[in-house]
Amino acid sequence: MIEPAPDTTNELTMDSSGIWTVHTLHSVYLFDLDHDTVLRVPGLDAGTTINDRTRPLRSIERCRVGETGRWTMRPDWIGVTDYFWQECTEIVEIVRFGDP
Repeated sequence: MIEPAPDTTNELTMDSSGIWTVHTLHSVYLFDLDHDTVLRVPGLDAGTTINDRTRPLRSIERCRVGETGRWTMRPDWIGVTDYFWQECTEIVEIVRFGDP
């Protein structure tokens, strides 16, 4: 297995830390694992969704380079919604954001 460069990783989990950009085929996601949040930034050829804002991260079910991703987010209000979920296209790269 090829080891990732120091400013990249092959996988994010809830045990990870730091701020990471997850690049997919169509969008970019900004994971702040120190504050347990995620933000979707749609690419030019991607439609907009309800998840195109910073949301509290609930779980990371799958976030690996070469695979589709899936995670869940808590709503930022009290209501009838238990959680939101995001499934993304194939993850191309996971890069540390800013200074390590």
